Amino acid sequence: MPEQLNLESFSKQAFRETIKASDEWERTGTAYLLPKSRMFRRIIEICFWTSHLQEEGRAPKFKLLFCENGQLNSLLNEASQYGNYYQFAKPLEGVPSEILKAASAVSHSRSVICVTTNPRGNRLLIHGLLNVGSLREKFFLNDSTKGVILPRCLICSSNAPGRVTIYLGDQGIIGFDRGISFVRNIDLHTSPMMKTVFSSILNELKENLPEQLLSDPFQLNFFAEVYVHIIDEIILNIFQRRHGGILLLIPENSISQAKQELKQRYSLKHKNIWDEILAFINRGASLLEPALFKERLRRFHASFSESSIADHESGLNMMEVITRLREFTDFVASLSQVDGALVLTNTLRIVGYGTEIRVNDKDLPATFIQQEEMRKPIDPQIFGTRHRSTLRFCRKFPSALGFVFSQDGGIKAVRGQADEVTIIPEVNWIRFEFFV
Repeated sequence: MPEQLNLESFSKQAFRETIKASDEWERTGTAYLLPKSRMFRRIIEICFWTSHLQEEGRAPKFKLLFCENGQLNSLLNEASQYGNYYQFAKPLEGVPSEILKAASAVSHSRSVICVTTNPRGNRLLIHGLLNVGSLREKFFLNDSTKGVILPRCLICSSNAPGRVTIYLGDQGIIGFDRGISFVRNIDLHTSPMMKTVFSSILNELKENLPEQLLSDPFQLNFFAEVYVHIIDEIILNIFQRRHGGILLLIPENSISQAKQELKQRYSLKHKNIWDEILAFINRGASLLEPALFKERLRRFHASFSESSIADHESGLNMMEVITRLREFTDFVASLSQVDGALVLTNTLRIVGYGTEIRVNDKDLPATFIQQEEMRKPIDPQIFGTRHRSTLRFCRKFPSALGFVFSQDGGIKAVRGQADEVTIIPEVNWIRFEFFV
């Protein structure tokens, strides 16, 4: 479970974890240096105390990107790959009051405040602002091809008083909130646990996939990445609303039986987006090699200045489908604002929302918390009604996948197996903090 600690202890832990992540990184770009331990601790302290200030009654939201003084030229040369860099005519002091003013001038979701040191390395200075546009948009489009949306520099972020999150580029490392630290949370894309869960879901989906796709390994892998991204986008949109709720993902072949345990307040009939997803997969796989997908998207955002007419048209078609998928995920997430569970089939058909889970099992299932490689039992009675009803449902329908959203932003995945239920806590917590 999360560990309680003070800011100094968190700073030491964050330094170790960031060094570890830096050592594990496959260096394909500029190797930006991390600050020395004392400056690392200073940046976290400044970020923490800035988060407690207010500008016109509002707490600031900001990201600090650190670049060593001797590497500023490299950052300036590469900045156009990420967005537009605006350098202050004279560096500002890197103190909470000045960072607060800089944070008030830019959008937390679109810009980062770039800090460096003086030549002696003993003072923090605000060097400029890097506007990268919509980080969330870029992440959704580029992440499946391992695109990097920010330089691999240390980034210290805060979006609420007392909350600090450390990143290496856009890779979440560790977070700190009200004395609790979270290290490398469970990520839908990279966590071995979530990969195992989605491997099972994708295997169940094979009966809903065309033979052409099943027989092509590249198309199948492409489909898996897109599918997880769509679920990821729905979860992100629900997370941003901070309403709390339940998302149930149920196989098509189990939905009739599952409905007997669900009291649906609002049912929907609609044209399923599934066929459009499959068409997108087919078109994307036939037009693009994996290494070219990111390049196509980059060129789209650059107005296709170097593209042929044919490239422009095919790229535009791809972007139209991506836009519709984004609109779909946003609409689905909006339904979660009604109290009750939001229910989807594994083919992303909306079954209903405002749904009451009515599994009548009196006894709660044997429940386990899974973190990293550690799995340990936990008393399910400590959870609220929302969690307990999801635990009961996932025990009865082990092929279903549940996500429970707390109003404070926590996300737990719930999966049944035999007569047990496993909770995977803090799903995407650090990565989602990057966008909110």
